[in-house]
Parts: sequence; C-alpha cells; structure tokens
Amino acid sequence: MKYLLKTPYQCLVKTKSQSIELDINDTLECEDEQLLYVYPIASEQIPFCINIATKRDTDHYSFLRHNDQNIIFLEKPERFDVFQKEDLNFSGKHCHISISKNKVYFETDKQKIKCFCGKSKSSPKVLKVKNFACVQLQQDFFAYSMQTERLSHLSGEMINFDKDTIIVTKKYCDSNCREKISRYEIADEIKLKDEQIISTQKQEIKDKNLISYKFLECVKSNDFSESQKYLSDSLSGKIGEEQIKSFFGYLSEFLPLSANEFLAISGNNKKYVTFDLLNGKINDISIDEL
Repeated sequence: MKYLLKTPYQCLVKTKSQSIELDINDTLECEDEQLLYVYPIASEQIPFCINIATKRDTDHYSFLRHNDQNIIFLEKPERFDVFQKEDLNFSGKHCHISISKNKVYFETDKQKIKCFCGKSKSSPKVLKVKNFACVQLQQDFFAYSMQTERLSHLSGEMINFDKDTIIVTKKYCDSNCREKISRYEIADEIKLKDEQIISTQKQEIKDKNLISYKFLECVKSNDFSESQKYLSDSLSGKIGEEQIKSFFGYLSEFLPLSANEFLAISGNNKKYVTFDLLNGKINDISIDEL
C-alpha cells in the first residue's frame, strides 16, 4: 500500500532501503513499508518510529485518508498545555483534578499526583464514585481513593463505566490475537469481579522453539488455562494459576535472550527466566531476581 508522508518540520526519515532528508512541507512517497524511523532536526524533539502495520495515531503522527490517498502526517510538538479543571468535595475534603491532552493531575491537601495518558478522541469524564475521584478517558480510567490516598489506574483499548462497574477491553498483539474483558467493581476499593479471555486466532505450534515464548504470552494476558498446555504432566501437576502468579507477578513485558531465556518485567522488578524442555513441553522453570 502506498502512503504519503507529510512533515511540518525538518527531519531525516529512514526506510528499509534508504535515508531521506525532508524539509518543511516536503512529501515522501512510501510503498510496501512496515516501519519508518523519523529523526527530527530540532534538538528538543526526540526520534520515533512509525509502525504502519498498526495504523494507530500517536502524539508524533496521525494517519489520514482523503480521495483514496493514505497520508501519514507528522504532528508538530505542542508548546502549551491547556487544562480542564474540576473540584470534587468529599465531606469537606477536596480533590482538585486537572486534565490536558495527555496528562491528568490529582491534588489534595497532602499530595499531587501526575499521570500520563494517551490522547482521547472523546471528552474526559470526571466522576465522583463513592469515596473515589475518577477520570474516565477513552483508553484510561484513573480512580483516586480519598480514604486510602492511593491511585488506581486501568487501561485498555476500550473503557466503559456503568453503575459502579468498570469494563476494560484490552487487546494483546500476540500470536493468538487475545482479547481480555475485565469487570471491576468500585466499593471501598476497586476489585476485579471477573475476566474473560477470547482468542480470535489459535495456531498449532510447528516450531518447538516457540514453546517458552507462547507460554509467556499466556502469562502476560492472564490466560492461565491455556498456559497449562505448554507444561509437562509432571510440572502441571505441581504448579497452577496461583503459583504462576507468584512466580511472575503482573507480567508487563518479556524480552527473549534465546529460545528458552528471557528477561521478565513486572513493575519495577526484573527477572531472568530460563525454561527446560522435555519432549516439547516445559519441564522446569528457573527464575532469578535481577
């Protein structure tokens, strides 16, 4: 597919075969490209990558279409933040909320918390739910507890809120194209009520070198029933969902070092994970804290 890249500033763009310097308002014609690397000339701007396969707008670029033309527009960095401000009163205790395009602030008499979020095409909603000051965005839900003075954050491709229930739909770009629908209830605290995991594409593993990788994909999406399929009979009899959770915590990322060696990231914790396979199944898992 052909794309026209338009830029309002000077930059260097690298494709899979060449590097092109672009001036203000220049146009670059790209065809059959998956990734474009953009290096702005201005020192205050950082380099970034355009993933054409996902076609997802970011702070750095937008995908546009007009008259059968596909356009990638490089967004000029904004110089100012304009904040929407709200004040919520909880029996004399106040929570001041400020919202810009990509930041949310919660401020009380005791602390001020800055949260980063993705741009929302819909208007943010400020909600007072029981003892929580909440902000609902298109892909983020923030809830500050006036009782515990702690902030909770939920994120996904879609956020819905109805009658004290938050429904989060999260899509995983993994080999099974998983989609997780989580329902949370706001009471004295935010509790997970139930989860449903849907796989739109399941493929038989032909390359046994992918066993460990696909197991970690399951762990990252909390698809623990599927994860058992990659364990040997001996190991699956010893560890279940709770044991896997205790091993990995909330797995946010995993980075392969080899077919059976990985760096696993859970919050600020990093672990070195190795898998031992027997007859095409995981027979042992070793985890070292880093």
